[in-house]
Amino acid sequence: REQAPLSRCSPATVGRAAFEAVLATHLHGSIAVAAAAWPHMAAAGYGRIVNTSSSSVFGTDHVSTYVAAKSAVLGLTTSMACEGAAAGIKVNAVMPTAMTRLTAGIPNDELRALLDRHFPPETVSPLVLLLAHADAPCSGAVFAAGGGHFARVALAIGQGHVTADLTPEAVRDAFDTVRDMAGGTFPASTDDATGFVVGRVLGRAAGPGVAALRPATPGRS
Repeated sequence: REQAPLSRCSPATVGRAAFEAVLATHLHGSIAVAAAAWPHMAAAGYGRIVNTSSSSVFGTDHVSTYVAAKSAVLGLTTSMACEGAAAGIKVNAVMPTAMTRLTAGIPNDELRALLDRHFPPETVSPLVLLLAHADAPCSGAVFAAGGGHFARVALAIGQGHVTADLTPEAVRDAFDTVRDMAGGTFPASTDDATGFVVGRVLGRAAGPGVAALRPATPGRS
């Protein structure tokens, strides 16, 4: 797909048209490709989708539209992975670091030269090929890739702080515990995430999750 213009803009200055153009490329483009392929994959009982996100989701300035679109791709990936599991469709995403037409526009000459020398696109492709292969080892995962470095990127929930004192002051006083990620968990689904939170509140190792709270579906246990 063609890249949308990477406008230098903030939430206060971005126009609706510019925002929609970036979403149309990075989010709607990902949805359109998946929607076209999905019925055929489901009919075959097999499929592989590798979406492209970006390390910009960790935060960078003046490119809010791009960051928003690439963050949305993460949610799209995890959701499609859940939906595709029963049909044999695996969906993952990569956050590439590479010299491309997009990064070729970086104004910093030194950084651009470093990317050109050490981060050509082919240093990302081994992971993409693995995730697109029949033997893809996972689904619903996100990975950083570039320069020969490959690593999982994950959303996690810390153990946090549980209290009956529901005041801002109580949260403030326990804030070091609130943001401490030691012993955190890495949910694989909404059910996992909700189950973890319910378990913490009820003092159990794990809660019932969303699935146990939904009304029973007729014909299903």
